[in-house]
This record gives sequence, C-alpha cells and structure tokens, in this order.
Amino acid sequence: MGFARVPNGTGPFIIQHRTFAANNSPSSNTTLGQVDWAKLYPTLANDVLNVDLSIAEGGQLNVYDALGKKILEQTLPSAINRPNIGAWPQGIYWAHFFAGGMTSVQKLIVIHKN
Repeated sequence: MGFARVPNGTGPFIIQHRTFAANNSPSSNTTLGQVDWAKLYPTLANDVLNVDLSIAEGGQLNVYDALGKKILEQTLPSAINRPNIGAWPQGIYWAHFFAGGMTSVQKLIVIHKN
C-alpha cells in the first residue's frame, strides 16, 4: 500500500493500492502549442480553404463537423492545397492532418457571405 495525494497531488493523503510496473507517464505524445508543419487558413472560411504543409510529399486531411461526422477525406498530393468548401453548411469543423508520422488537429469555422 502507499500514500498519495488525490486528486493530482493537491488533495489529502489517502491509502492506495500498489500499481507495480504501471506506466505513469502521459498517455499521449502530442506536443501542445503552435504546429508549424500544417497550416490551415483562413480559419474563418467562406468558399476555399488553404492548406499548406511543410512536408513535400503531402499527407491526408480528414474534416469532421461538430457532431463528429466525417465531412471530407482527402489525400493532399502536395505541400500547397486548396479544397473547395463552398457547399459545406455553416458551422464549426475539426481538420485532422496526417503526414510523415505526425498528426495535427485544427479548428475551422465556415461562414458563407450572402
């Protein structure tokens, strides 16, 4: 048995069961902060989206709406891409980039001008 502060090292000490060989490292290797290998702009878009990758071989783009429905699955053939989003409904979307073993998720808002 062991003592630990719960939750997260700030609460009172309590007795806990042993966790032999448990991995206490974070569950993700995602680095927080600015992602510089995938650029999505404008983030407030109307008809065309600009996708720039610093990886020359391109990658994969999957876009999901706010409810988690996949709206777009597209191979990005080069470093500069311009998918047409004019037919998408207005709303908030999440763009998932995959390239060269890296992953990035960025927020996109679509608003159509009348």
